[in-house]
Amino acid sequence: MALLDFYASKEKNLRIVDKLNCVRVGYFVLDMSGNKLEENVLVSIGVGGTEFEVKAIETKTEGVFYVTLQFSTLNY
Repeated sequence: MALLDFYASKEKNLRIVDKLNCVRVGYFVLDMSGNKLEENVLVSIGVGGTEFEVKAIETKTEGVFYVTLQFSTLNY
């Protein structure tokens, strides 16, 4: 299983996610094959309107996993 958190901020070129500058807007839980945490996962993220589409590929097993998250309008 892999957990990917997503944050929003009004700051440009933000390098550190902290509670002062960011708001957590969502997360993905990718239910994968249960490999160890040391395994590599390639992740691609497509953004369209209020939707994120995530594709993750386990490099060892070449398993492909997809998840989509719909965001509502954020007021922060």
